[in-house]
Amino acid sequence: AAADVSGERHLYLNSISIESRHTVPDGASVTLSAPTAVPYLDLRSGATLDLDGHDLTVQSGGFLALDGGFTASGAAVRFAGQGRLDLGPSPGPLFHDLTLATDTLAITSTDGSRLFLDGQLDVPEGAALSGAEHVTLRSDAVVTGTSSSRITGGMRMQRDIPSPAGWRMMASPVPTTYAELLATLWTQGAAGSDYPPGPSTQYTYSGSDFVSIPDLSNA
Repeated sequence: AAADVSGERHLYLNSISIESRHTVPDGASVTLSAPTAVPYLDLRSGATLDLDGHDLTVQSGGFLALDGGFTASGAAVRFAGQGRLDLGPSPGPLFHDLTLATDTLAITSTDGSRLFLDGQLDVPEGAALSGAEHVTLRSDAVVTGTSSSRITGGMRMQRDIPSPAGWRMMASPVPTTYAELLATLWTQGAAGSDYPPGPSTQYTYSGSDFVSIPDLSNA
């Protein structure tokens, strides 16, 4: 039950499986009152969707298009099979958990918007995630998977550096440059840094001593 919700300002969905394509038009506001499964969900610009702590499942072969305002409220978005997640205007939605089934989820972005996660990204055995270059994991987020999980695209991972000020050891689990690794930090004393003439703020260990990094474009 439930098709378009044109004209509705607040729609509370009960524990139902929506049998037809579901569109939330401009100006409408949807709040889930129980875990809900949809074959498709098209959240138009100007509309809002609040999961209100209830998981949203997109059925196999469906898509989730998020042009409007999205609030996870601690709930998970699950794709039960092959699917597509279309991101709307920048900066993009904040998910808590995103779970894939043993199939492929493609994430698309048309204007540089990103998918932010502050909980868990679960890519189980046999599953594949493409478009990971549109994903940013917040500092406390984690990724779970197996050796057969496939993730395509350069996913960003944010990590907090707690106070007080001082030296920190940093490393990357994948090939990168110093510029990419330190992109969100103030750097100086190297070519490509924020202030090249200043004293160096980044060093590498040579095996016997710490040596200033002269060029952040180095890998």
